[in-house]
Amino acid sequence: ENMQERLAKQQAARDGRLEFQLAAIDAGAAANAEVADILREHEAERVRRQRELYERWNVEVANRVETQVLKFKSRSPRSPPAGFRENLLRSDPIKNDFRTHQAEESFHRLATSILQPQALPSPRLASPRAVDDGLQGSQHCRSMVSAEHYAKQHDTALGR
Repeated sequence: ENMQERLAKQQAARDGRLEFQLAAIDAGAAANAEVADILREHEAERVRRQRELYERWNVEVANRVETQVLKFKSRSPRSPPAGFRENLLRSDPIKNDFRTHQAEESFHRLATSILQPQALPSPRLASPRAVDDGLQGSQHCRSMVSAEHYAKQHDTALGR
């Protein structure tokens, strides 16, 4: 009887672990389904924004360029649709993100220069020697030699 009780306890423990694991799998499946839905929505939004951007570019840039080329190449140009603007604008829709990024970087540089004025290089250096001293450790510039020193080296190399 003691052996049967132990076997029953072990069976009950195994059943409990199995139920716990099944519950964890069900919870994980729900989370996976939720993540999959979020990813699908994000991808649909990205595709929609990309399509809108292409449509704006097509209207603002491509159609105008095409009209100008057809006007130039054909003998009898067709009239553009009503409300059609022949001239291109400087605001290409594709470059909006680039312009926004440039504006943010410019603002960041300006704010940094205002908040940390010591980070700016001095507009005037005291002497040409200070320029040489400043460039000594620079990795972006060749080492510089004065004209007199260069002439001496050049004359020595030529045996004069």
